[in-house]
Amino acid sequence: MKKRYYNVGYVIVVILVMLSLMSSCGKKEEKPVQLKIDEKTKFITSIDEKIESIIEGIEMIQEKSEEVGELEKEQEKEDKKEEEKEKVKKEDDEESDEKEEEEKTESKEDEKSKEDEITKGKDEVKKYWEKVNDTVKEIHTTWNDYELKAIADGIDEEDIRSFEEALNNLTIECDEKKDTEILIEANKVTRSLGKILEFYKTDGQSEMMELKYYIRQTHLLGVMNKWEQATDDISKTEPILNKFRQRIKTDEEIDELLKKLRLSIDDIKDVIPNKNVELLKIKRDIALKNLEEINKKMK
Repeated sequence: MKKRYYNVGYVIVVILVMLSLMSSCGKKEEKPVQLKIDEKTKFITSIDEKIESIIEGIEMIQEKSEEVGELEKEQEKEDKKEEEKEKVKKEDDEESDEKEEEEKTESKEDEKSKEDEITKGKDEVKKYWEKVNDTVKEIHTTWNDYELKAIADGIDEEDIRSFEEALNNLTIECDEKKDTEILIEANKVTRSLGKILEFYKTDGQSEMMELKYYIRQTHLLGVMNKWEQATDDISKTEPILNKFRQRIKTDEEIDELLKKLRLSIDDIKDVIPNKNVELLKIKRDIALKNLEEINKKMK
């Protein structure tokens, strides 16, 4: 009798297990597996990395172009000096003629050296422009791969339109080689990406992009001599920092990095009254470095 009850109990257990398996299989068929957030947002973060590359490239173009410009000015001055020497040239003894010939040889060597540096600098600038334009094309391709996913996920149409407008403007400015305008539009792309990331409710990624936008924008406003607006923009980081702090998982190390970031942003506020673009750039770079350190620790 006991054996019979045991057999009945065993059969009931087997039936329950089978029903459970059938139920779970049915659920899998009814509800498709959703993409993980990092799979959805990898397109966005990869575009942001390309924007970083464009900004670095443009700043290198500005630096190299300035160096080439200085060399060309020096060369012009040397050419004028030589012309003046030729005008006041007088007949002299043989020894003077030999000395003059030596000076001419040295001058020609210096001139050749400067010409080589100028040519090299211009070649480097050309390569940077090619890289920037190639990166812009890559962003268009990446966005094209992601856009259908964005629409399917329900990203706000206004956010999509805002991103595409910034990207199109960036492309036009790159084509026309307007360096400052490129930096402005590239920064707008970053801000648009932050708005899209906000939809996915990621841990602080959208706030990081927004912070990047305002830190960079403050420097760009300084470049354009819009110091009052620069003060207003950097002040907008305060509520974003507070929201950022609340949304991310912190530990002792990240807490320290957050303090460093806040202090570096305060330093930006403090140097704005000096109206010194180079000083502002140094403070900008420190704040961006602190933000990137937090980003790395969060991964």
